[in-house]
Amino acid sequence: MGRMNSKLRKSDFKLGCIHGKINPKEENSEAMIQRNVYLSQSIKIKRSNDDKKNSLIRLFAYEMPLGLRRDNCVDLVGYDVEHNLYLIELKKGSSAEALSKVIDQINGYANKVAEIREHIEGDFEKTFYLNLKFKKIKKLILAPREFYKGNKRNDYSDDTIEYLYFRDMDITERKIGKTINVHKVKS
Repeated sequence: MGRMNSKLRKSDFKLGCIHGKINPKEENSEAMIQRNVYLSQSIKIKRSNDDKKNSLIRLFAYEMPLGLRRDNCVDLVGYDVEHNLYLIELKKGSSAEALSKVIDQINGYANKVAEIREHIEGDFEKTFYLNLKFKKIKKLILAPREFYKGNKRNDYSDDTIEYLYFRDMDITERKIGKTINVHKVKS
């Protein structure tokens, strides 16, 4: 695997806790949406009406820092029943960020996580008393539908990423602790 980047963390990934803005002032801010999704504890990816093709993701990290400073933080991190590790980049609908930039961002996170995966697993075991070895690293971009509007088929240039959307009522009106359904964007 090569030599680990010395600027990446080896511990203290802030698993199982909320840090940052606990009660964001703006109801539809990215921080508020992120907090609501995390406190819901899980998301269900609805890929089809066949439940076997859907995935339930158990969330365990919020703004997980990858570097020694608090720059490079993955918005949400979770795992599924097969122990695949999910890195989730969350965007609000009014974000002006280009999809290509978000793709680069999530790919950068995945590369870093691949280098320090065993350290994340160690922190996971210490925090949750569960020895879990993560299999594949999966990447998700999660945003309201309007974030994706205006993107053409070739904008979804990376097929290793799942592009997902949520409905605003699923996020802002959902009771905390209830699974949030997210849906695959049809590019």
